Amino acid sequence: RWVVVAFIETFRNMPLLVQLVWIHFALPAFSGIRTDVFESGLIALTFNVGSYVAEIIRAGIEAIPKGQWEGARSLSLGGYPTWRYVILPQAFRMMLPALANMTISLLKGTSILSIISIAELMRATTRISTHTARPVEMFTIAAVIYFIFGILFVRAFAWLERRYELRTF
Repeated sequence: RWVVVAFIETFRNMPLLVQLVWIHFALPAFSGIRTDVFESGLIALTFNVGSYVAEIIRAGIEAIPKGQWEGARSLSLGGYPTWRYVILPQAFRMMLPALANMTISLLKGTSILSIISIAELMRATTRISTHTARPVEMFTIAAVIYFIFGILFVRAFAWLERRYELRTF
């Protein structure tokens, strides 16, 4: 348990930029493990987002009232049916808004990957703006692209929230 807590706390409390630079430049110096820029970026984003998502899931499960667990036990449901039919559907509903925020943060966090020369949107925008000498226009287009993707993610999660909302009869 302490290993998981240490992992989550380390990657939640350290800026993504620091994680990225450390994984790409310091890790090879200390361990001899070499990664290319894509692998370093993927590892940093995975560890960072994974630590936040783990906390979102934990909080969603802990938010389920004790009575739900007791009700499942009183119906003689085993471990799998309790999780599948009682706990996870309710927890998922509570986790959706936080997962939506995390997804949008991940989208915005990809811009940091340009620091190690990963060819993502901001890196491409920088190259194009240097070539065309029109940085305002190019970065405005990049902002619009980020905005459009953000809106699409918000709409997709809003649809999921409506689909899984609690229905009272």
